[in-house]
Amino acid sequence: MAKRKDTIDFLFKKALAIEKYHPEEAVKCYDKILGIDPRALNAYHNKRVALEKLGRHEEAEKCFAKVKKVEAKRKEAEEKWLAAEQERLEAKRKEAKKKAKVEAKKKAKEAKKKVEAKRKEAKKKAKVEAKKKAEAMQKTKDVKIKKRWFEEVWSRIIKNEGKLMKTKRGVVFSYRTTKYKKSIMPQLRLQNSGPKFPVYSEGRYITNTLVERALDVVPTAGPTELKILLDLQDLDTTKTHLWGILHDERISKDDW
Repeated sequence: MAKRKDTIDFLFKKALAIEKYHPEEAVKCYDKILGIDPRALNAYHNKRVALEKLGRHEEAEKCFAKVKKVEAKRKEAEEKWLAAEQERLEAKRKEAKKKAKVEAKKKAKEAKKKVEAKRKEAKKKAKVEAKKKAEAMQKTKDVKIKKRWFEEVWSRIIKNEGKLMKTKRGVVFSYRTTKYKKSIMPQLRLQNSGPKFPVYSEGRYITNTLVERALDVVPTAGPTELKILLDLQDLDTTKTHLWGILHDERISKDDW
């Protein structure tokens, strides 16, 4: 293949060098090139020019026609190849997409089953624990005692308004009481910003009714267990701050 290319290159250079003064010899060189590679369009072009110089116009026109024919065939072949390649790539893409979709669906189904199984197990376990705690409290406290107990804890919460506390994950926050002291509003603070942790926003308010309900189930391992026991919505963020408040030593005072 390399030898064939070298021969064609040599003949082209020779033809170009002699074409001006010896166009007939140049035509012979171009014929040799076309004998090696019939699709060499440059040879047809240059041969046509040389033939024009020799006054062989009819032959020159045939060269021009040949160029057009070769170019048309080459273009047709390229278009067929491109169409076939695009078809192949499209089929490959569709197959890959179909396979990925099946795999994704399979993984999603498996993941959903695992999550559902864990959720059911956690819910079942939480319900059992909640039932035990509820039964124990029912035996030891009547309604009045329970009410006085809540008021005591609520007074501790009001007393510690504005003081820094931490969530289960160690995020610093505080809270303020609302106008009629019937609920508290978590204050979100900038982390890693010095000892004062400035307030930049507020979270969702926590009612005293929710606090009273939470006292029936504390202590809990974390906000997730608290959410399950109180039957809170998944998107409800109060569980995080409520857990942090009720498990702060200034509020619990080792009573739970």
